Amino acid sequence: SRAVPVASFTEFQQIFGGLWQPSSLSYAVEQFFASGGGQALVVRVANGGHAPTVTLPSGSEALRLAGLQPGSREYLRASVDYDGIAESEGLFNLVLQRVRAAGSERVEDQEIFRRVSLQTDSERFIVDVLQRSQLARVVAPLPQRRPDRTGPGAGGF
Repeated sequence: SRAVPVASFTEFQQIFGGLWQPSSLSYAVEQFFASGGGQALVVRVANGGHAPTVTLPSGSEALRLAGLQPGSREYLRASVDYDGIAESEGLFNLVLQRVRAAGSERVEDQEIFRRVSLQTDSERFIVDVLQRSQLARVVAPLPQRRPDRTGPGAGGF
């Protein structure tokens, strides 16, 4: 729970989501900017909310990711591919998306991490790379091998 400066209602929507009937805050922020407000400081307070998690199968193990924003309206999904990567390299590409609602196709935010690794001595070690993510972090333990490729029917998007 930290103060996040927003300079427009559009920016508020990108970070916190749009208008939500059970929340008077979203309407107050919309009216603030509609009335000429220039900058608002918003703090997300989740009442018992939990951060979303994503589990990416990796053989009999899994790579687990936890979202950075707790709350019942935070939805994450992820996909893995090996495009442009030889199997012997053990690397993978990861796409993280924050979507509008569970099962939604409306993407609110997206991050792409190419050629990441599960090897701790790699320059592209997934734990280090995701420190720059605005969406998720890795949850230990790490699997022994790269996550399975996702796709239609395989839990991906």
